Amino acid sequence: MNTRIRKRVADTLLRKSSNCRRTRHTGAGFTLVELLVVVSVIALLIAILLPSLKKARAQAKSVKCRTNLRQISLAWQDYVVDHDGRFLQGFNSNINFGGRQGNGGAYYGGTDPQEWPKPSVCHSPVPKPLNPYLGLPETTWNGAEEFHCPADRGSARRGPTFFSFYGNSYVTNPMLIDQEQIYVPSSPDYECRAPLLEAVNERLAGISISKVTSNPAKLLLLGDSGWAMEYLYNIRERIEWHDKPFWHNVAFLDGHAEFVKVAKGRYVTESYTIVPFQDLLAEAASCPP
Repeated sequence: MNTRIRKRVADTLLRKSSNCRRTRHTGAGFTLVELLVVVSVIALLIAILLPSLKKARAQAKSVKCRTNLRQISLAWQDYVVDHDGRFLQGFNSNINFGGRQGNGGAYYGGTDPQEWPKPSVCHSPVPKPLNPYLGLPETTWNGAEEFHCPADRGSARRGPTFFSFYGNSYVTNPMLIDQEQIYVPSSPDYECRAPLLEAVNERLAGISISKVTSNPAKLLLLGDSGWAMEYLYNIRERIEWHDKPFWHNVAFLDGHAEFVKVAKGRYVTESYTIVPFQDLLAEAASCPP
């Protein structure tokens, strides 16, 4: 074979070898179209799964919130036993009953926001009397997570959370734990409710468990701060933390907790009662929402 032929054969073999390497290299990577398809599939999966993950996270927060309320309601049972059957009554007791010192000021049981978390010299922090029944000191600037609802988003006027402002995410039933008298508005809107509230006030001072005649499994004891905005007929502010209008986590006098719908302006429904006296329930139920 002469030199020219040998050179031609060598060039042919070299070209084939180069083509094979180029083909193998090209097949090992992604084309732009393939890459866009993969990205689109991933984006689609995220879009499908994200709402489910968000819902699951919200449900977990709600369950934790109910667990807290169950613990607190059981602590109330122990408190009442140790105090001759009497419920706590006093200024802002519906908020200051437990938790840590908030940064909303001494009026709410905390300290001046400029001095938080250190105690104020002018205003001693208000003790939280339920704390010892949950293994906590009466005055604390840390912890107290039993009083913190993970879904707590505060409100337009209180924030960033109720827990940070008050040191407590929860509010009690004012007909059991609050001041000795409930404010009775004189507005025409309260024409039906005023006689009911006056009748409650006649029995409210020094109320004890022995005077409670409503069904303990239906008698609302405390719940998410927003629940109190619902049952009040003349308050338009709404505070909802669980992304379901009018629904709140609440605990009952018998110690159990539920996620219930709190009807606007209603003291009595099929799910709960706020009035602790059985003989007043019919009157309470007769007032229109």
